[in-house]
Amino acid sequence: SVNIPVSGNVYAGIYHDDFGCGFTQYFTTLGECQTTTPVITRIGDTLYASPASGYQWYYNGHIIGGATHASYAIQHNNGNYTVVADYGGGCTNNSASYAVVNLGVNDLADLSSVIVSPNPAKDAFTIGVSMELIGSGYSLSDLAGRSVLSGRLNSEATKVSISGLSSGIYLLHIGDQNRQSFKVVKN
Repeated sequence: SVNIPVSGNVYAGIYHDDFGCGFTQYFTTLGECQTTTPVITRIGDTLYASPASGYQWYYNGHIIGGATHASYAIQHNNGNYTVVADYGGGCTNNSASYAVVNLGVNDLADLSSVIVSPNPAKDAFTIGVSMELIGSGYSLSDLAGRSVLSGRLNSEATKVSISGLSSGIYLLHIGDQNRQSFKVVKN
C-alpha cells in the first residue's frame, strides 16, 4: 500500500486485495495528535512558552484576552499562569501551571538584582543575589534543556565552577518556584 498526501491532513491510500484488484481509500490524520507539553519559562517579568503554531495564555484558569503570542508580559500579582499551545491540525496541549509569587515593584527590583559575573566566563562565574534569594536553588542547562549542573545559593555571592563544560551558551535558572533564567556564555 502507498499513502499519498492529498490536501492538509487528508491522504489517499492505494491498496490491492488478494485477487489483485486495486482500490483507493481516503483518510485523515485529524485526531492523531502527536504534541509535546508546552513549557513555560520566565526571564524578568516576561513568561515564554516553548515553540508552537499558536498560543492562548490563562491567569488562574481564566483566559487572558489578546494574550496569543509566545511571550506574555506579567500583568497580575500572585497567581498561576498556563498556556495552551496550538500545534496545527486541531492539535493543542496545556502547559503545567507556572506560579508567580510576590510580584510587585519592590519584588521585581529584588528579583532583577541577580548579577552573573563575569559573563562570558572561562572557568567560573559568581551569582550575586539579594539576601531573600539565599538558599534558593540554581541550575545550569544547555540549549537543548539538559541540566548540566545545579546547587543552592549559599551566600550573596555564590561561585559556580564551569571548567568542565564545553564552550557555548547556557541558561542559568535561579529559584525553586519562581524561576528566572539568565544567559551565560562559557568561553
